[in-house]
Parts: sequence; C-alpha cells; structure tokens
Amino acid sequence: MFTKLFPSGKKEPDSELSRLSSELRVTLEKLKDEKEQREAILASMEEGVIVTDPKGNVTMANRKAEELFGKELLEKRVVEISRNPELHRIIEEGSKKGETVTGEITIAAPNSVSLSVTMTPLIRNTERLGSVIVFHEITLLKKLETMRIDFVANVSHELKTPLTAIKGFAETLKEGAINDKEHAARFVDIIKENADRLSRLVEDLLTLSNIELGKVSFDIRAVEIEEVARMVISTLEPKAKAKGLNLELDIEKGVHALSDKDRLAQILLNLVDNGIKFTEKGSVRINARIITSQPLNLLTSGALVQISVTDTGTGIPPKDIPRLGERFYRVDPARSRELGGTGLGLAIVKHLVASMGGKLSIESEYGKGTRISFIIPPA
Repeated sequence: MFTKLFPSGKKEPDSELSRLSSELRVTLEKLKDEKEQREAILASMEEGVIVTDPKGNVTMANRKAEELFGKELLEKRVVEISRNPELHRIIEEGSKKGETVTGEITIAAPNSVSLSVTMTPLIRNTERLGSVIVFHEITLLKKLETMRIDFVANVSHELKTPLTAIKGFAETLKEGAINDKEHAARFVDIIKENADRLSRLVEDLLTLSNIELGKVSFDIRAVEIEEVARMVISTLEPKAKAKGLNLELDIEKGVHALSDKDRLAQILLNLVDNGIKFTEKGSVRINARIITSQPLNLLTSGALVQISVTDTGTGIPPKDIPRLGERFYRVDPARSRELGGTGLGLAIVKHLVASMGGKLSIESEYGKGTRISFIIPPA
C-alpha cells in the first residue's frame, strides 16, 4: 500500500481512516481511564451515592450505598430499594422543583441508621437527565444530640429538687417560722442538707467535665494496691460499722500497678461507699490480683492487675447493668437520692479508669450482690 496525494492535497482514504481510528482509540482509552477514576472516587467515598435516570431507575451506586440498601441496586427503582416515605418525598419534591432538596431519614441496615439525604436533579439546558442522591450517616450525631438533651434534662431535674427545698424552707423562715425555735433549727438543717447536696452535684459535674476535657492531671507511677486499699477501709470503716457491715481485704502480696495513687483511692472510695450504701447485711470486700488476659491496647504483655469491689447487697437487675456508668442513671432513683447519691459517681469512676488505661466491668446477681472490677497495667 502506498500513500498518494489527491489534487486537493488530502491523503488517500485508508490513511485518513487509520488516523481517525488511532484518535478514536486514544479517546476511548481516555474515557475508560476517566470512568475508572470516577468509579474509584465513588467507591472510596464514605457517603452513599446513587445516580438515577429520569424514570427513577438506578444507573450507578457506590459501595456505601450498597451497604445501606443492599446489593444489586442497578436498574432498580428507588421505590424498590427503600420504602421510606420521607426519602420518596425528598426525591419527589426535588424532581418537581428542579432544585436540590435535603432531609433526614432513618433506615434499618440491619441496625437503625440515621441518614442526612441530599437529592440534586441532573439538568442540561431544560432536559432532565436524572438525579444524584447522596446519603451521609449521622447516627452518631443523633445519639450525641439525644445524650445532650437527656443530660440537660437530668441536670435540671437534679438541681430543681434541692433548690425547691431551699427556697421553700427559706421562705417559711422569713414568714415567721424563724421565731419558732422548735421548728426553725430543723428547717435550717434541711436547707443545709440540700445545699450540701447541690455542692456535691456541682463538684461531681466539674470533676467529670475536667476528666473528659483532659484537664485532670495524672501522676502515673508504681502504686502498692494494699496500701491504698487499707487507707480506703480506714476512711469508710465507721460508716460500715454503723450499718453492721464488715469491710474486708483480699489482696495478693506485693501487687503493684501503674496508676495515680490519689485517683485510685478516689475510685475505690467511690465503689466501696456505693457498696455500703446498697448493702443491708454482710460485707464489702476489696480484691486485687495479677491476672493473665487479653492485653490492653497500651500493653505488650497479657499480665494485668485486676481490682474488684464486691458487696452482698441488693444487686442489680440484668436490664440495668448495661446502662450503669451513664450520667445520672440510677437503678433505684428514689433510694439513691435518699442516700445522698448524685448519680455521677460511677460515671466518674468509669472515666478515671479509662484515663489510666484501664477497663471497667460489672457483674451482679439481683438480690445477692454486685461485683465491680477494673483492670489496669501492672508496674
């Protein structure tokens, strides 16, 4: 084959076709690369993305969308992959208005998942090409918002009770009861009692807040567990004896842990005090021993120090155990307030243990007693 120029200067047709074929091949390869790049970007996105045609059929879906709505989404209509009425409303409104519409939906996939949805119509000139629907998971944000609302409600409730008592008895004294010596002293005692309760609540809130914000400093060093435990026992023994309870120690000799001595004492004081409050007869015991278990994240070996506080008290119903450690959560709210509890003690313990690289666990048999344990690194 040879190339011959026509009078106009153009090449022969077979040469021209060869050039066009080469250009077409380059263009197709470029488009293929762009397609693969788009697919790679979509696959790596944390948001779920679904693209539909004008009839609502799915033409493209990434990995996250398949996790949310199931596999094999292509060629299905959106109404087939989800029966959520709010999602259908968002799509219908966006299609009708021809503009971006946002909203929130909740689906089961397989657990309840909250999603922020953004539907954007694809329009070229006046032609409707389809739509892009983006799903952003907001389950954690919703959970945090619920926790914030619950926290504000609980704080308000906890503050309201003592404030009402203080205000009521102060007004009673002002209106003339202050001259009634028989009742005035009792009213003043009630005011002081409720003021002390408010003070404990504020102190616990500040402690918990400072731990969470990292404002509490920890002096981590080798601490002898028996020394700290004996100090706790001596502090709370009068309170235990007043109820006819025994405080006991069962600690392996020479057990040392990497811990902050003062914070460890605070944890044990809180746990033993709780044990005394909710035990009517029997004992409260502190145990400490070296165990071999799954290592904590910061440890290189499986040797751990396990410290436990066990009581023979009322115990905790199984349904309540997972919620222990939540702010203001009480198994028996009325009794806990009567005994002077703020509902924050176990939350503080949980955060202190975690801040020292440990982990808290709770075991209980209703009517027989409770065992609260935590593991921390050995010295």
